[in-house]
Amino acid sequence: MTAGSAVPHRPIVVGVEGSETDETTVAWATNEAVRRQTSLQLVHAQALPSWFGRNHRLTDEAKEYADARVAELLEQARAYVNAREPAMVTESHHEFGAVASVLSNAAREASLVVVGASPTPEQKHTPLRSVAGHVAAHAPCPVVVAHDPGDGPGSGDIIVGVDGSRASEAAVAFACEETVYRGIGVAAVLAWEPTVSGWPVLPDAPEAQRDLAADALAGAVARWQDRYPTVPLEQRLVQGPPVRALLDLAPHASLLVVGSHGHGWFPGLLLGSVSNALIRHAPVTVAVVRGSGH
Repeated sequence: MTAGSAVPHRPIVVGVEGSETDETTVAWATNEAVRRQTSLQLVHAQALPSWFGRNHRLTDEAKEYADARVAELLEQARAYVNAREPAMVTESHHEFGAVASVLSNAAREASLVVVGASPTPEQKHTPLRSVAGHVAAHAPCPVVVAHDPGDGPGSGDIIVGVDGSRASEAAVAFACEETVYRGIGVAAVLAWEPTVSGWPVLPDAPEAQRDLAADALAGAVARWQDRYPTVPLEQRLVQGPPVRALLDLAPHASLLVVGSHGHGWFPGLLLGSVSNALIRHAPVTVAVVRGSGH
C-alpha cells in the first residue's frame, strides 16, 4: 500500500490521548492496519468545562490554545506511524466533546476503534480505558483496548469467550478473521457454573448441565468452523465464573475477544459484565465485538 493508493477497507480509528500509552496504542493499530491493508485515523477528543460555554472569549482562547497543542500531539503520533510504516495512509481528527461520544461517532465509518489501556485513573489526562466500556457498548464496530504493540511472535492463541448470544457469535467470527491475518489458532471458551433452580429447562444434575454446555459451545462455533476450515479452532469448556476463566487464560493469549453484551444460554452468562471486567483487569489486549441487531 502506498500513501497515494486507494484504501479498500474502512480505516482503523485510533484514540490518541497524549499519554505514555499512546505509543502502544498507535503501534497496535499500525500493525493491524498493515495486516488488514487499510488506513489509520488518529482521533483526539477534548472536553471543555461546562462553565466555559458562558464566556465566549474564554472558550475561543481555550480552543485556540488546544488546537495548537493537539496539532503537535497528532503530528507526533503520525510521525511515529510513519517511522514504523512509511507508506501508511493516515488522517487526523480533533474534536471538542466527550471522549466516548467523539470516538463512538468516529466508529461509524471505521472497521475498528483502538484505545489505550491507561494504567491508572489518577493521571491528569483522561484515561481512555475509563471510556472504553462506553465506546464498546455503542460503537458499531469492534473496539480494541491495546496492552501491547501487537507485533510479537504471536505464539499464543486468540481466546474468544462464548455464551450463546449474538454478540458472542460475532466475537467468534472476529477471532477467526484475526487468525487468518495472524496465522495462529483460536480457542473458544465457554465458562459455566452448575445451577439449581427454577429453570425447568435445565436438569439439576451438574453432569447433565455440563453436557448441555458442551453442546452449546459446539453449536456456537460450528458455523465458523465451516466458514474458516483452515483455522485451528479449539473448544474449551471451563467450570467457573466467566471473568475468572478468561483472566486465567489471558496470560497465554495473544488477544482476548468477547461480545459487548448479550444474554447467554445459561443463567449468569452476561458478556457485557465480562467485557467490562476484562477491559479493567485483563493483562493482554482485549477486543470487544457487538452482535448484529445491537
